[in-house]
Amino acid sequence: MATAVRRALDDYLALPYRISLSREHGEGEQAGWLAQVEELPGCAARGDSPERAARAIRTAMRDWMEEALSEGKPIPEPRAAAHSGRLLLRMPQTLHAELARRADQEGVSLNQLIVGTLAAAMGWRQNGGRAPEAPELNRELLPPSLEPRRTPLSTAALVLNMVVVAIAGGVAIALLIAAWGRW
Repeated sequence: MATAVRRALDDYLALPYRISLSREHGEGEQAGWLAQVEELPGCAARGDSPERAARAIRTAMRDWMEEALSEGKPIPEPRAAAHSGRLLLRMPQTLHAELARRADQEGVSLNQLIVGTLAAAMGWRQNGGRAPEAPELNRELLPPSLEPRRTPLSTAALVLNMVVVAIAGGVAIALLIAAWGRW
């Protein structure tokens, strides 16, 4: 390979490409690990362990880039990884209202509620910034400011709610029995 091409290849390989590593689901020995470079379509490598897949992706990247350079095809640059942390989000007014009510109930700002809920849904803190295989809401991931607080008023409201539900259930059963008797 020519020196100029080698230098370009080494320069590209030094760039911070985004590599995703995921467990492949298969039966027994077929299960393994897949490493993919997000910016390089079709650039992937497999291994029977995360370490082997990660080592193999470097070779796959080199091969992918060598082929692209030899064919005169452009090599995509890595995507910018910097995110400001600001996000403009449009949502239905009813959802906005429900979120605002929940934030008031929890005694936190709307922003804190949304960030905590999104982080919990993604399993963000528990998994080092990566989503779990089956995302689900996990209260352990909520920041302390979003932990539910039991106050005497909330306890009384809960008890009152259970009493009302029990009375409504009793009335419903009585009405069913009365209606059944009229048939």
